[in-house]
Amino acid sequence: MNAKVDITALPFVRLEKDQTWFDAIPGERLTIRVHSSETDGKFSIMESIAGHGTATPTHTHVEDEVFHILEGEVIFSLGGAISVLTTGDAIYIPGGTQHAWRNNAGTPARMLAFFSPGGVEQMFTEVAGLELPQIVELASKYGTVIVGPPIEA
Repeated sequence: MNAKVDITALPFVRLEKDQTWFDAIPGERLTIRVHSSETDGKFSIMESIAGHGTATPTHTHVEDEVFHILEGEVIFSLGGAISVLTTGDAIYIPGGTQHAWRNNAGTPARMLAFFSPGGVEQMFTEVAGLELPQIVELASKYGTVIVGPPIEA
C-alpha cells in the first residue's frame, strides 16, 4: 500500500502559483524555478520570458549551462558559432565558453536555463534597472565576464 505524501511539504517542490517573476535585462522576465540553496549549491534552474529583440551581451561564466526552449525561437552564439533553436530544442554551454542569445522571432520566447553549479541566479535578482557599466561590475562579482556585444539583430 502506497502512503500519500504531501508534495508541497517537500523542500524541492515549487508550485506554479507560488512563483515570483521579476525584471532582469530589458525585455526579459525571470523566475527562479530551483534555487541553489535548495540543492546544496549543485545547480539552479531559472525560467525566462524574453520579448522580441531581447539579447544578452557575449559573456562567459564558470558554470555549465543548458538552455531548453519551451516556446519560440532564439538565436545562440556559442564560441562564435550561430545556431537557431526553436521549441523543444536545447543547447549545452560548457563553463568558460563565450556565448550570447537573442530573440529576433517577433514573438516572446520562453526558456529554462539550468546552471551547474548553482549560485549565479542571485545575480539576476540584482540586475534589473542597471546600466551596462553597472551590470559589468555586478556580473564580475558572480564570476561572469562580459566579453563583447550582443548578437546583431
